Amino acid sequence: MKVADLARTVASIVRSSSVFEYKVGVTRNPRQRRGAYRGVGLQHYVILESNLSADEALSIEEELYNSLRSDRRAATYTKFREKHRDQPYRRSLGGRKPGAGKEYFVYVAWIER
Repeated sequence: MKVADLARTVASIVRSSSVFEYKVGVTRNPRQRRGAYRGVGLQHYVILESNLSADEALSIEEELYNSLRSDRRAATYTKFREKHRDQPYRRSLGGRKPGAGKEYFVYVAWIER
């Protein structure tokens, strides 16, 4: 799927009045990530893309990150996780070395009001 299509999907979720804050990210273990996020209040978690190489996943994440924050008046900016909203994108796999296969996922997670 094209990044523009993924951005529209995220924007559709984020425009809901029930969404307080959201973030996009990359993981190799969606089940573990979902559990960790629920522990810090991110109740909802949806996989946007799967079966990606590390480079593919990070490239999609970067394009989404920049696209979703491009208009400061839009909900995709104002509801973006405050801690990261005004920070430059930082390419990271959380300190892990990239796996060799297509084992990465790009996701969106959010907190309800």
